[in-house]
Amino acid sequence: MSAEIARVEGRDLEAMRLYETAIRAAQESGSARHEAIANELAAGFYLQHAVARAGRACLEQARDSYLRWGALTKAKHLDAKIEELRARAPRPGSEPSLLDRLDLSSVVKATTAISTGLAPENLFETLMRILVEHAGADRGLLLVERAGAWHVRAEATAADSAVEVRVLDRAATGADLPLSALQYTTQVRRPLLLDDARLAADHPADLRQLRSRPRSLLCVPLVKQEMLAGVVYLENTMAADAFPPERIALLEVLGSQAAVALENARLYAELEEENRERRKAEEELRESECRWRNLFATAAVSLWQLDFSDVEQRLDQLRSQGVHDFGSYFAGHPEFAREAVGLVKIIDVNEATLELLGARSKQELKPDAILLPETMAAYGEQIVALAERRTPFNAETALRSLTGERIDVLLSMSVPPQPAKLDDVLVAFVDLRERKATEEALLRAREELARVTRVSTVGELAASIAHEINQPLAAMASYAGAALLWLQRAPPDVERARDTVERTIREGEHAAEIVSRVRALVKKAPPRTEPVEINELILEVLDLTGNEVKRNRISLRTRLSADDPVVRGDRIQLQQVLLNLILNAVEAMSEPGISSSELSISSRMEGANEVLVEVRDSGRGLQAGTVERIFDPFFTTRPDGMGMGLSISRSIVIAHGGRLWATPNEPRGAVFQFALPAVEPDPYPKG
Repeated sequence: MSAEIARVEGRDLEAMRLYETAIRAAQESGSARHEAIANELAAGFYLQHAVARAGRACLEQARDSYLRWGALTKAKHLDAKIEELRARAPRPGSEPSLLDRLDLSSVVKATTAISTGLAPENLFETLMRILVEHAGADRGLLLVERAGAWHVRAEATAADSAVEVRVLDRAATGADLPLSALQYTTQVRRPLLLDDARLAADHPADLRQLRSRPRSLLCVPLVKQEMLAGVVYLENTMAADAFPPERIALLEVLGSQAAVALENARLYAELEEENRERRKAEEELRESECRWRNLFATAAVSLWQLDFSDVEQRLDQLRSQGVHDFGSYFAGHPEFAREAVGLVKIIDVNEATLELLGARSKQELKPDAILLPETMAAYGEQIVALAERRTPFNAETALRSLTGERIDVLLSMSVPPQPAKLDDVLVAFVDLRERKATEEALLRAREELARVTRVSTVGELAASIAHEINQPLAAMASYAGAALLWLQRAPPDVERARDTVERTIREGEHAAEIVSRVRALVKKAPPRTEPVEINELILEVLDLTGNEVKRNRISLRTRLSADDPVVRGDRIQLQQVLLNLILNAVEAMSEPGISSSELSISSRMEGANEVLVEVRDSGRGLQAGTVERIFDPFFTTRPDGMGMGLSISRSIVIAHGGRLWATPNEPRGAVFQFALPAVEPDPYPKG
């Protein structure tokens, strides 16, 4: 049956081998019927391919087997066919056909040996040994095309009645064979036979490149269904007619089977390579999985493997209902986040998670037990990121441990891109408690440093503050003496005395205000956010620094916005910023060599949403390279400076959502500006 299938599919050499195998199996089993049928079918195959002698021999064996079986009528029928073949047989002395001259047993043996090889190296060695032996060549090459170039895969040499084969893999060159002969054979796909005379005449350039001069050479293409599988090159250095027609015919027969074998070997090699790559990939996958599991288990952060498949199905349902803007949908349906929590399945968590939440196993980690109300907002944003396949997703939120402790965490999630499923999503929670505590400690230290800086600044203003307080105190003493005089008159002038007492009271209030502002600057109090009128703030600071400005003979100009802009912040901290900028300007203009000193302070609206305050001086100015560094902590250009004033000022402005910067003034001096977000004035101010 296999032989018949091979015959129908056109695999003639394989069919020939299978017929012989079937006949031999029938003989060994002693089944005359099966031997008769196999011989008759083989005879039909050989007669179909014009191999008359082989066909007649098979018919004679089939007839004898039918006789042994007792099928006399069938045997008589075959006798008639055998006599007909004998009548058509060539007369004695006539030349038999090339195929009839082939040693069929040798052909079958050779094709069997070729077809059983699958490993390329073994096939190359077997193929070249058989071809060189049957062709009578001294040397042979097997050439296979790869990536547009011909490569020598095997080289066979005959010596001392033995054939030595070397399996190679190198590009073919003119020293191996005439490249023009190779080109001709691959183009026309027919054997090319050349003797030494024709080689010298038609291919002189090729002849000069060869390592040795052959007397005969033969190039045979290995073709399978019009596809070129390779080329066999054979040469003989002894005889000019070393390759007669029957040998070429034999090589063509073997060549077709060799082409099939080469193609099978190529497919086998590709399959082996695929298997190796697959095994390598599987091994790498196992190693990667092992590394991942070790990393997952030993990571210091809380890791969760979560299955969002049911959430994904719910999101698909919403899409089918026309929902595409999930952010807006979840904002209007906050209950969906709670619903989605119940749809998430926990695949696994690591030890760090159990330790963080105080759990003994993942079964204890129920959503209701660890989620806080504020967590749901972050969870809703997480679901939006899943719906939009937006990665990475990060959000600060909080969890509740099983002991009831609040835990500030950073939620981080890597969302797999489409079309991957959401059945295995990695979510990490980083414990922020230590960082939060550090930030709070840093904030307290910064506030304390700012307070110390304010105290130091007030110390520098001690003389000016004393002068400011002395003025209302002196006025109070003068007004009190005048009131006493008005009362000692006869009769007492009560009206004038009352007016003088009222002035005394106002001067006392003025002195109290000065003391109050100084105390506010130096006392230790938590920041307080409130609406602050910028123009009022500027005037308050100018009251504190006015005497210092006059003492240094500095001309003061103010241009305050008529819009009375308002910002939101801590009044004391903003006073500190402005106070520091004004005192820096005063000091810059008090150095020797400054002929005219002018301090300009202005406020204005910058666009619709910002308030800009500017302090402009005509002092020594900013040196090249220091504009950006002047805001660095501990950087100062003053011999007795700490280098903290401008750094703290910028921190305060940034904490209020603003910005502080410096630029050179023209023709000399510096300009410091800070901008803060504007707010609407308070319609119901306190007091």
